[in-house]
This record gives sequence, C-alpha cells and structure tokens, in this order.
Amino acid sequence: MVAFFFPPGVNKPLPTATFITSTSDENEFFGQSTYTFSSTSIGAASVSRLVVVTVGFCDRTGTGRTISSATIGGVTATINTQINDAASTAPGVAIIQAVVPTGTSGDIVINFSGSIHSCGIGVFALYDLISTTPTDSDETITGVLLFTTGSISRTSTVLQHGVIISIGLNSTFDTPGISCTSTVTEVYETLINNSINGDNILINGGLATNQTAGDKTVTHGGTNSDFGGWGLFLACASWR
Repeated sequence: MVAFFFPPGVNKPLPTATFITSTSDENEFFGQSTYTFSSTSIGAASVSRLVVVTVGFCDRTGTGRTISSATIGGVTATINTQINDAASTAPGVAIIQAVVPTGTSGDIVINFSGSIHSCGIGVFALYDLISTTPTDSDETITGVLLFTTGSISRTSTVLQHGVIISIGLNSTFDTPGISCTSTVTEVYETLINNSINGDNILINGGLATNQTAGDKTVTHGGTNSDFGGWGLFLACASWR
C-alpha cells in the first residue's frame, strides 16, 4: 500500500481518474509468454499517479494461463485480480497497477505463465488517492455455449469520491458482442480477430467515479448477444 500525505493546512485534492489509451498484440501462429507494449502513454506525470492496466488475453490451446509478473514504466506492478478458464480458447482478464510518478509514457511488460496468442490492454491514470490499495475487487466468469446468448454482471460499492475500473471479455468463434451496462461507462473496446482459426476475443473497459455525498452502488457487466461463445469474463477494482 502507498498512502499520499499533504502538509498541514493544504487541502487534499479529490481523486480523479482518466482513461488514457488501449492497444493489443497477437502471435497467431506460436503464441508468446511475454507481451511488451512499448512507449505506451500513461498520462500526466505526478507523485500521486497510480497507473492501472486492464488486461484481456486468449491462449487458444485450452491451457489456462495467468499473469505471473508485470512492469509498468519500469516499476513492478501489483496484480489486483485475475480470472481465467482452461476450456477451449482459454481466455482470461486481469487488473494490474503501479505507482509511476515520472514520465508520460513507458513500456508495459506482461509475463504470462505460458504462451498466449493474443493480449489487449487498457491504460488508466488515477490521481490523488487516499491509498493505492483497492477498497474492493472482484472477478467472475459465466460459461456460454456456442450459438447461445448470455449475460454477466456484478454489483459493487464505490466509496464517496472513489473510482471503479472494470474489464469484460467475450471469447467466441464468430462475431463477438459484449457491452458495458448500467452505471459504468464503457471507455474502450478492442476486437482481436484471429485470422487463422477465427478465435476472436472482444475486450471492453469501463470506468465510473463517485462524486456524490456518500457511497454509491454501481452495476457493471455485459451481454453476449451475437453468436455465442465460450465464456464471458469480468474483473473490477475500486479505489479512493
């Protein structure tokens, strides 16, 4: 945990959160265990900046993978939450973070427990938090059979002046369809289309802040409304 302190008589700014960018990469033929997103934008530099990265990935071989380690701008990242499945295309999602006080860009390096065929990330910059330790985190998976539809959702409490970030992933053999719902706003959408065997994944990132007088309950999730797939995945974390 990192706590940020301000001198006596100086009012602490309220926490803010900004979506910065999203990007993806893939190795369709052989896969790779390390993905490096070079010179990625991470927001304005600040001693209070917490860089949060949402990660969606797919193995395609039916072997469940996890993130074993990661760095953001050269700083070792903390893995807040992750969930994966070893069935079919073996997809998964995760949320990682690091306090990176300097620089407006840096390499984001993600090491997996084995070869991954595709990986997509979303980058967020959080400022002026009371603590970098999440006040809440959660993850879930819903299995969906091919040619069917399904939905997934989670309800979380965001503390007053807090922020929540979520990632959803739909793995399918055809056109994916998952969307953020309710009180979390979708800020990015990445479709990774594997041209070799059609094992596509669609990754969505969501963001919400609570500037109300009191804690706030939010719902975040998605619906697989197209061709079906092999699972809907969701992970989220909140801070204040």
